[in-house]
Amino acid sequence: MVRRLPVHWESWLNVVLGLLFFPLGAYLLVRGVADRSIWPGVVGTAICLLSLPLLVMSGREVFRRPVLRTLSLVLPRTLHRSRWIPLEQISGVGLIYEVGGPRAGWSLRVWTVDGSTFAVPSVRSYARGHKPPNQPLPPPGTPRWHRPRLDWRAQARTPAGRAVIAIDRQVRMVQGPDGPLARSMEQRVAPSYGTYLAFWSPDGQLGWLEGDGMATDITGDLAGERPNGEPT
Repeated sequence: MVRRLPVHWESWLNVVLGLLFFPLGAYLLVRGVADRSIWPGVVGTAICLLSLPLLVMSGREVFRRPVLRTLSLVLPRTLHRSRWIPLEQISGVGLIYEVGGPRAGWSLRVWTVDGSTFAVPSVRSYARGHKPPNQPLPPPGTPRWHRPRLDWRAQARTPAGRAVIAIDRQVRMVQGPDGPLARSMEQRVAPSYGTYLAFWSPDGQLGWLEGDGMATDITGDLAGERPNGEPT
C-alpha cells in the first residue's frame, strides 16, 4: 500500500505564481545590470526575493508529499530526507486548528508513544462549515476573527479530512482494537499553547483545546456518523 497524501490547492497556486514571476524578476535584474539602470534592477531583485521563497517552500510541499504506507507514515524533513514513523507507534492523529500569521486553518498532526508530535502543514484545510446552534464559546482570549466553525462533516469532506481518516483506519488495522491509538487518542487533549485552538478527530469528535492540555468536546455522539469517523 502506497498512498500519497493530498496537498492543498494553495501550494499548487504558489508554485505556478513562483514559476511565472521568478523568471520575470530575473530578467528585469539582468536587464537592469546590463543597462546600468537602477529601477529595473531594484524591481527585479524585489520580485526574485518574494517569489523564490514562495517557489521553494510550496514546491517542496507539492513534490515532497507525505506518504502513507502499509506499516509506516513517511513525512518529508528536508529536500532529501524523510522521517519514517511506524504505524504501530502512533498514539494520535487528527487536525489541529492553528492561528499563525494572517491566516488560520486546520492542519494534520501526528503523535507517537514516545511523546513526540509532528506537524504536517502541507496537509491543511481552510474549510469553515456551518456553525452549530449549540456551539459553546471558545477559551478566553481567542481572537474573534480566527474562531472556527466546528463542523465535523465539513472537514471530513476535505482532502485533509479524508487523509486523516485514511491514516486512522490504517493505524487501527496495524495496531488492533487495543493499540496505542485506541487507548490514547492524543489529538483530543493536545495543549493549546495559545495558538492551537481546536481539534478535529477522525472518530467523529471535535472541540476546543484548553491551555492546560484538556479539551472541551462539543460533539458527543454525532448522528449519521460511524464510530470510526466514516460518514454513513
